[in-house]
Amino acid sequence: MNTKILVVDDEPDICSLLQDILEDEGYSVDLANNASQANERKATFNPDLVLLDIWMPETDGVTLLKQWNDQNKLSCPVVMMSGHGTVETAVEATRYGAFDFIEKPLSMAKLLRTVKSALASNTDLETLKKPEQTEQPVGNSQIMQNLRKTMQALSQNLTPVFMSGQPGSGVGIWAHYLFGLSPIQSPIHAFRGDISLYRYGLPYNIFIEEITDQNMENQRVLLTLLQQPQLPSSRG
Repeated sequence: MNTKILVVDDEPDICSLLQDILEDEGYSVDLANNASQANERKATFNPDLVLLDIWMPETDGVTLLKQWNDQNKLSCPVVMMSGHGTVETAVEATRYGAFDFIEKPLSMAKLLRTVKSALASNTDLETLKKPEQTEQPVGNSQIMQNLRKTMQALSQNLTPVFMSGQPGSGVGIWAHYLFGLSPIQSPIHAFRGDISLYRYGLPYNIFIEEITDQNMENQRVLLTLLQQPQLPSSRG
């Protein structure tokens, strides 16, 4: 079965162009021109990826993405598109689960590279939404109670958090526990070496089993993200 991509854009010329490009690459493509059509086509077409324009009449792309996220309908990666995008818009979109953000006018090379990365994430990553159940850290000692309180405090803001530990220390369980507490609606990403997702310092949850397996460039990128100041939050 061919990989299916839903393109949502209110400009017919953009839809037609993307359909031609993607079908030439062997993808099956369906189109929608507004949020209402997008909801209908998403339910019947069951896409593996959605390319979603931000600026649309009536319901904009970020609002539609938030609706999908709130209704647990974020069943595939969503890549946002915009000719007037800002870092703030990209941050807002990723809070609601967007995989990436590409700017118009679209670069064919950038488009295809992003599509491939998004589709690969749909195969390689186990979570595109919060898991219903997460392994919980056990123990009632004072140290464990303090750790839980620390995690609860960290979960309420967008400050970068770096957790490390020796094999068998349970750091992976604590990382997933923190993610389970967090109001940020972004997936846990197992870092695979494609750093394009993190160029804005977006609020992604990145799980790296062994950081020393990363090349020096990836390690520099991660260090830069950890040193960035706290991102602004729209939450009350």
